[in-house]
Amino acid sequence: MLDARTLGLGSLKRLMHQSLLSVGWDLRRVGNFREPSLADFLHCQAIDLVLDVGANEGQFAMALRDAGYAGEIVSFEPISFVFAKLAKNAARDRHWTARRQALGDRVGVAEIEVTARTVYSSMKPQAALRRNSRDPDVAVMSTETIDLTTLDQIFVEFAGRKVFLKMDTQGFEQQILVGAARSLPDVTAVQLELPIVHYYEGVWPLTEAITFMARAGFVLAQVRPVHYVPGTASVAELDCAFQRQD
Repeated sequence: MLDARTLGLGSLKRLMHQSLLSVGWDLRRVGNFREPSLADFLHCQAIDLVLDVGANEGQFAMALRDAGYAGEIVSFEPISFVFAKLAKNAARDRHWTARRQALGDRVGVAEIEVTARTVYSSMKPQAALRRNSRDPDVAVMSTETIDLTTLDQIFVEFAGRKVFLKMDTQGFEQQILVGAARSLPDVTAVQLELPIVHYYEGVWPLTEAITFMARAGFVLAQVRPVHYVPGTASVAELDCAFQRQD
């Protein structure tokens, strides 16, 4: 599967440039204009704590550090050998904590399917589109029993902070939000990885997710392509950042 974070940015810049040219503007006249980054968004929201849910080895947290975010990060990753790599990365940063835990809609245990490339591991069964894929990265190699809790269960320790809740959990985002019913009003901003193409069973549609967030008091603030469908120019998944409507 193609990583579209770079491809999407380049395409967006070209489209923006063409659009401005069509109405008589040139990007060179804009001076120091650049597309606002997620780090810019966190700065504007005065975020001082990032809850990195579905952290894998800590790629998201390290990217935030590279982009200039200096606040606290708490990363959640339930798969044992992946967590070991996350913990090693977090140990180098005194403002970054790693927890071997998954968030969901209940407290207990759950089964997660571990894929060859572990970023595709999920507590949701793969849809036929993915199960029948010839991509070796998405092959399920094993299952693991993991600890599950809810954000509501643990949020008391984050009370009073400017919290950014980031979720990249391969289709399990809805369950995490259900388990955050009481704490979500105290969250400043949220990022969800949302599907256009459904690679996992029982995943909510993009429009339903946006409606859920609107009812919770959030408005869409930033959208970035995450993946494209292999062999096409069609977006498969989006990172969607939401801010408070007020």
